[in-house]
Amino acid sequence: MSSKELVFTCELINGLHARPASAFVKEIQAFNVEVVLENQRNGRTANGNSALSLISADISHRDVCKLIITGVDAKRALARLRYFIQKELPGSDIPATSAQGTSYLPPSLRVLKMNVAKGHATGEGWARGAPVCLKEYRFLPAQDHAVYAGVTGERLRLMGALEQVQKNLFQTIENTELVAEREVLGAHYTLACDPDFKRRMLDHVNNGLSVVESIEATLEHFSHALKSGDSTYLQDRVIDIRDLCDQLMHFSYGSGCLYTPDVLSQHSICLADNLTPSQFLALDHRYLNGLVLESGGKASHTVLIAQARGIPVVVGAEGARELMNASSEVILDAGLGILIGDPSREVGRYYQQERRKQQRMNERYHPFIDRLAETRDRQRLEIGANIVGVEDAEQAFGQGAESIGLFRTEMIYMQREQAPDEKEQVTTYSKILTLAEERPVIIRTMDVGADKPVDYFELEEEENPFLGYRAIRLYPEFLDLFRIQVRAILIAARQKSVLVMIPMVSCLDEVLWVRDVIHTIQEEMGQDNEVYGSIRLGIMLEVPSACLIIDQLAPWVDFFSIGSNDLAQYFLAADRDNEKVGDLYSYLHPSFLRLLKMVTHETRQHQRWTGLCGEMAADLEALPLLVGLGLDEISLPGTFIPAIKEKLSHLDSSECRKLLDQAIACNSIQAVQALLRAFRSDVTSRTVFDTAIVNLDYEALSREEAVKELVDMMLMDGRLSDGCHVEEAVWAREALYSTGMGSGIAIPHLQSEHVLCHSVGILRLREPLHWQEGSEEGVKTVFLLAVPDSGAKDQHMKVFSRLARKLVKPEFIERFDQCDDRQQVIWLLEKEIELSD
Repeated sequence: MSSKELVFTCELINGLHARPASAFVKEIQAFNVEVVLENQRNGRTANGNSALSLISADISHRDVCKLIITGVDAKRALARLRYFIQKELPGSDIPATSAQGTSYLPPSLRVLKMNVAKGHATGEGWARGAPVCLKEYRFLPAQDHAVYAGVTGERLRLMGALEQVQKNLFQTIENTELVAEREVLGAHYTLACDPDFKRRMLDHVNNGLSVVESIEATLEHFSHALKSGDSTYLQDRVIDIRDLCDQLMHFSYGSGCLYTPDVLSQHSICLADNLTPSQFLALDHRYLNGLVLESGGKASHTVLIAQARGIPVVVGAEGARELMNASSEVILDAGLGILIGDPSREVGRYYQQERRKQQRMNERYHPFIDRLAETRDRQRLEIGANIVGVEDAEQAFGQGAESIGLFRTEMIYMQREQAPDEKEQVTTYSKILTLAEERPVIIRTMDVGADKPVDYFELEEEENPFLGYRAIRLYPEFLDLFRIQVRAILIAARQKSVLVMIPMVSCLDEVLWVRDVIHTIQEEMGQDNEVYGSIRLGIMLEVPSACLIIDQLAPWVDFFSIGSNDLAQYFLAADRDNEKVGDLYSYLHPSFLRLLKMVTHETRQHQRWTGLCGEMAADLEALPLLVGLGLDEISLPGTFIPAIKEKLSHLDSSECRKLLDQAIACNSIQAVQALLRAFRSDVTSRTVFDTAIVNLDYEALSREEAVKELVDMMLMDGRLSDGCHVEEAVWAREALYSTGMGSGIAIPHLQSEHVLCHSVGILRLREPLHWQEGSEEGVKTVFLLAVPDSGAKDQHMKVFSRLARKLVKPEFIERFDQCDDRQQVIWLLEKEIELSD
């Protein structure tokens, strides 16, 4: 029997709570070991096989912990747990959207009279409905069911209930589609199977307590342990223990004496002091429009599940119950963290504006799903998707992916006890090729080893795994597995040609070896009369040495794909996950941009298709640099694809090439970032005047509503990065002096870093609005002038000055008023303002 130790720092922002603790236990239980965890901050120890014990150790962000692993599998468990803690544990915690302070209200809302309760924002979305205060729940076992049955009888009652809870949770998880919901219920299932939880309840029963008493005592014990810790996030986990205990009560004593959910018969905003996930799931979600939790729970699993279901939540709203009781209708705004009772007409119009804005934002990217990705001067840039399986591929093509640029096949080798066989791989590859139809698919061969350990490979622990034995470097030792994968790809390629990509290539010999293996397999299949399909061979450029021998590699490969994450790390000698050297890592480093330019120049010289994947490919700010590089393709997560296509459509390739040359001449990352900020203002294709930011028939009840409408139009047309900041800038300037110009005209204006391009928005009102204190004259037309903070050009300032001068001339206003549609307005302004000067 051996023993190993591992010291690590908890990097989970919210500490080791139920879901990550549950994931931790699953990893430990895969090995024949005993694990003890020591929290070196507070001295608490925990059983690694018990999620509740781990939670009770009160492990907070940045706590240093030590694992003591003993058993015959200690060495293997150590390697796996080290990788799990570094790479996977952070991903096991899908945080609830952080609660935020709620003192802020947008200008157009805070001027309105409202009966409002302020709480904490938990995300986005708002809802309207009838107020419903949910009844309080407390378990009261029916007397005829709660008769003490002696130690043996109570043990049987408890064990039967525990088994029923586990079975019920397992079945619910199987039928749940939402990932967040599955993870929460999975954590509850782990708690239900927790050995410490079970042992403590049985100990109480063996000492003469009834089941209900033992459950209450166990609940009290773990609640005290969690509440005594420093983490408020862990304190919120008490509700999960209570939820589990409620379910045990239910299966111990029958449903007749337990919680019966309120029946919702109309669209409702529900309020509760607190709500367990099970109580939340029991509500009729057809009518549940929003949820208010009075106390705690702002980071609770109930909030997480509600957000996953698109139900807005506000927590900790002081006075919410009184407001609900006094109102016949309420509006809940999760983004602002407020509850509004009996909203007025003006408040209702604010939320109508919000609804229209959201609909238009959704519609903005939709046309690009089926559109060819190209710049406005028609330079093509194929937008591919990164995937790990069939489900990802379906989603990516639904978002407009033009290819699969990176299929990470190593994921099908991980989290299992043996490698997938040829049949399983053929099935997977074939499904993806079928989904792709005529679109290209790049399959990257398994990139396992070192920092991506797979147990059954039984690799030695390495001092520096990032530079160690992985990917192509271990193919010769595991030749049988590599041959199976190549055969599976060749068989799947019968239905269409496939691109095969080899990871971590650093020299020509590795490419020649792979080609020889593939050629041998093809010959063998031919001799056995097995049909195989056509493949093209490429390599990932992620090791700097390979980038310097493009001329030697190009004759032997069909394509290259730059792995920007690893290439930047190797090139800059900085781990992107190490916060102490994080400042050194950036794909915007001028030296790295020079390397990329050299690589793409070399691959073009040798007429080889070149793509790029990694974080850089999904960065909207970096997109002009990628266009400037002249890449053939970029590959990114499917959800980013419509936004990338939309941004691409506004870029000019010649401007992007100039930008790239300027970027590589910079002397710092910060200088490149500043260059990109200025560029986004200069190269936009949007003109100052545009029909998209003109509305000639709008009914506004206040000048704040009118300005919000103008700001929303600009935001939806992609001219602003933040609408609220722009509104604030408008009213900050308006506070200095009124922009009412007389003659029924107002010209509010601003200069802000949140304005992306020079713009003039126009709103003609059905009824004149009062605009200026002390003035009786109403305003019928509002011109909003928006200027970027950086890169403002004198020419545009002249345009705005000319517009202001025109608007004080009665004859111009008369001609403007005669315009019947938006296009006539644009023609008039373009003619009168003389944009070409």
